[in-house]
Amino acid sequence: MRTYSAHDDDEGEFPGGDRAGLGRGERFIAAGGTGSKLQALLAGQPVLSRTLDAVRASGLPWHLEDIGHPGMGDSIAAAVRATPDAPGWLILPGDLPLVRPETLQAVAAALSGRVNAVQPQYRGERGHPVGFAAGCGAQLAALEGGLARRRSCGRCAPSIRSPTSRWTTSAW
Repeated sequence: MRTYSAHDDDEGEFPGGDRAGLGRGERFIAAGGTGSKLQALLAGQPVLSRTLDAVRASGLPWHLEDIGHPGMGDSIAAAVRATPDAPGWLILPGDLPLVRPETLQAVAAALSGRVNAVQPQYRGERGHPVGFAAGCGAQLAALEGGLARRRSCGRCAPSIRSPTSRWTTSAW
């Protein structure tokens, strides 16, 4: 089963870094947006719907965690706890409507073998989804609050991989 977090990505990059916004869509509002970024229309369809279309098209099983947790760490932890038997998770914010199904598939495939975590890269920029193997489940399930305040993921810190596509939370 794939685990998907519907938080927007203003809170900060996972697994590191801190960006302004703290998950409240502040950059979206500052750019003139109104209401929920996840419900904003892109070519006549809500951003979250477009993101979920790509998740479905990937052919990977998935879980939507859309309960309104206080931080992205809390969303990830809840999604992982909801899918405890998954062989791994791809963490995908809901505000990535242009993510390609091939990216999701490539990150899932990169987790085969002895790799605990991977993060795609495109033209030197880190992207989404961040993929974690099943052995990282306990650490992911313990996340809380904003990711900048998260506990160290230790051996589950992602290595940077460069799948064939652009960017992209999921468990399979």
